[in-house]
Amino acid sequence: MRCKMLFGCVLAAVLTFVAGPASAQVVFAGQQDHPRFSVGGGFSAFDENWAHGDMYGPTIWANWHPPFMDHFYLSNLSIDAEAKDITWDKGGHPSNFRTATVGGGLLYHAHRFRFYRFEPYVKGTVSFGGINFMVGNPYYTHDTRTVYALGGGLDYRVSHRVTARVDYEYQWWPQFLGPNSLNPNGFTFGALYNFGGHWR
Repeated sequence: MRCKMLFGCVLAAVLTFVAGPASAQVVFAGQQDHPRFSVGGGFSAFDENWAHGDMYGPTIWANWHPPFMDHFYLSNLSIDAEAKDITWDKGGHPSNFRTATVGGGLLYHAHRFRFYRFEPYVKGTVSFGGINFMVGNPYYTHDTRTVYALGGGLDYRVSHRVTARVDYEYQWWPQFLGPNSLNPNGFTFGALYNFGGHWR
């Protein structure tokens, strides 16, 4: 699958690039300076579960850690908002094919598995999704769904303000053109700008 090969190549390049400035200590000294609010975006490569070949498009992220989450065992959680538009390089897909999602959920940073400047995370989101397609009926070329997704990835702290991110997402578009789900999935490579504040 082109998406997996692309992921492997890009991840290898990113790790090679960022490993140099990584310090030898396991965690940062003093407080762990996780930002309260981050925004950013990236480039997504998705297998749309429709035809052969991956499609591509932009993704926007926003992550927010409200102050109340410092308590009640919620310090590893943040609120995740995402928008994704997979529309480039149709390949074997219909000429109008496109999927777009806007929504959010929760993101869990696994602080205990942090190493050097790397930190893994998992996420779950619920989105409003729209899809364009062709199935032989010229009057039925667009539909919408509530889209559910699970995913995870790896953050790398480039600096106090900048975090590089590799993200994987698996989506469920329920009962699409029948009883089964449509399951697009793929990777996003990007970065976020971190605003002030700290997680404990």
